[in-house]
Amino acid sequence: MRRFLVRLTLASSLVATAIVSVLGVVNRAPWPLVLTRACIAFLIVATVGILASFILMRTALRRYYEQTRHGGGLDGARAER
Repeated sequence: MRRFLVRLTLASSLVATAIVSVLGVVNRAPWPLVLTRACIAFLIVATVGILASFILMRTALRRYYEQTRHGGGLDGARAER
């Protein structure tokens, strides 16, 4: 799951970078400005993706902990006894 989120974040960051770069080139912005905007877009999307993955992993670990703490386990086999 974690690998999937990292790949999704990386792909989204690259897409955002490409879109910002194309828009900068189409608007005839200077190259340093295009590169700066592309880097900022990449960093923003990557940061949001990383934070979202931490939140999702924390939620998954909490659910796992709660299930094992109550004796249910992952498959619920202990709860049937």
